[in-house]
Amino acid sequence: MTRLRFRAGRGAIRLRAAFTENLGLKLVSVVAAMLVWYATNVLERDAERVVEMPLQPRHVPPDLVVVDSPTAPIAVTLRGPRTLLEGVEGTRARFVLPVRSLAVGTNRIDLQAGRIEPELPRRLRVVRLHPGRIELRAEPLHRRRLPVRIELAGSPAFGYSIAESQVIPEEVDVVGPASAVDALRAVQTVPIDLRGLEANSSRTVGLEWVGDFVAFEPDRVTVTARIEEVIVTRRFPKATVQVNGPPGATLKPTTTALTLRGPERVLHNFQLPAGIASVDAQALAPGSHRVEVVVHVPPDVEVVTRKPATHRLEIPEGTTP
Repeated sequence: MTRLRFRAGRGAIRLRAAFTENLGLKLVSVVAAMLVWYATNVLERDAERVVEMPLQPRHVPPDLVVVDSPTAPIAVTLRGPRTLLEGVEGTRARFVLPVRSLAVGTNRIDLQAGRIEPELPRRLRVVRLHPGRIELRAEPLHRRRLPVRIELAGSPAFGYSIAESQVIPEEVDVVGPASAVDALRAVQTVPIDLRGLEANSSRTVGLEWVGDFVAFEPDRVTVTARIEEVIVTRRFPKATVQVNGPPGATLKPTTTALTLRGPERVLHNFQLPAGIASVDAQALAPGSHRVEVVVHVPPDVEVVTRKPATHRLEIPEGTTP
């Protein structure tokens, strides 16, 4: 009897030791098991979530173009494990709708024919779509070759003007809905700013927008503007003529009327400097002479007229040349 009691006591001690040995590790194991149970039985239970996805028509017939489609996203209700649903919400999912049978005019299409890209995980499924049907309006796709018109903005620097402008290529292909393409007679470049230019300019620019779904081939052109100086003519009715010669020499008349031609930037505010018109009498003998006035002008300016053409120069007797 005593031996049995001894053996029972030793067994209890061993059992107690088995429970208390590595107690921390045992507690961690229990917590991990509870987390696995929670993830399996709570988080992984099926739930529903509405995910908004943009609509993307695909496989449009090559001779048609979609000109009117829903702008609001498709509300897709998904069902499946919560963890997978949360992953879908953070992706760039889109609702792809094949429209191979699209016709000209308004088309009513059932969204059940569509699919989601990228593909959903297997445990997720679509339970509802809102709306369930949409309308797409299609037009014939037309192509025309049209001239390009240059749109210039601003003016060159003062004294300069646009002598000529050209565009390469002179024509482009316009592709788009028939209603938009057929109404065009030409396409314009975006405005090209020429403000302050003093020299030729060549730029590659785009073409002006002419409507949704309209494209240009090519969509950029090269515009060259040739800039030249503005040439003007100005009349100066009284330019004093300076006599370079012996003392006492006189000139009649003492002034001349000048007409000058040259760049506007030079002649716009041009003031006649002293000595611009002169007569050289240094080598002339005493007496009366018919002389021509010499006019000294800037390099870019020319003398168009001088009136009178000749002047009378009087040199007194006894004057030594």
